[in-house]
Amino acid sequence: MRRVTSSHFFMYLRQLQKHSPLLTALVIIFICAQLFVILIWGIVITPFYNYGMFSEVIKVKNAYQIFEVELNGKRLRGKDFSPQKWDKILLPLQFYAGIKTSNQLYKSDIKRLLYKMRIPANDANFLLTCNYQQFENWYKDYLQDVTNQKIEAFAVSYRNYQYHSNKLQTSPTAIPLSQICR
Repeated sequence: MRRVTSSHFFMYLRQLQKHSPLLTALVIIFICAQLFVILIWGIVITPFYNYGMFSEVIKVKNAYQIFEVELNGKRLRGKDFSPQKWDKILLPLQFYAGIKTSNQLYKSDIKRLLYKMRIPANDANFLLTCNYQQFENWYKDYLQDVTNQKIEAFAVSYRNYQYHSNKLQTSPTAIPLSQICR
């Protein structure tokens, strides 16, 4: 595989300049804008990623907190669904459980970035509340659509799993969904 150097990049820009001066200017403006956003504001915007996003080894934790979803008396298992459907089942629960954390992120970081970009930050548009009854009603209908099953009863809990003697073991107690919006 041929190695690309900075001289190749500048040769590309010279060729592009001959072909279209306007396109060359747009490419240079885009590069400068990306560098400005990444280096000055510390934000990573697609299609560019920081190397650090993918360079760390994922270590096994001693404990995991996992949502368990029971549908009509039967616990749903990830292996019975495609990864996309399993994400559709679990992600709303994770978002609901993380409402207060999300609100804190808005208050500490997003609001600051909006201010820097001179975009008005209306708290009412960003801050969420934990309304369990509303979420439960919505999630029941949503789960019925995702699983294509008529729901007579469902329950969601949050359970801790820990490694003991190289075996993942469940804790005897689970936290019901109504108590997990943190």
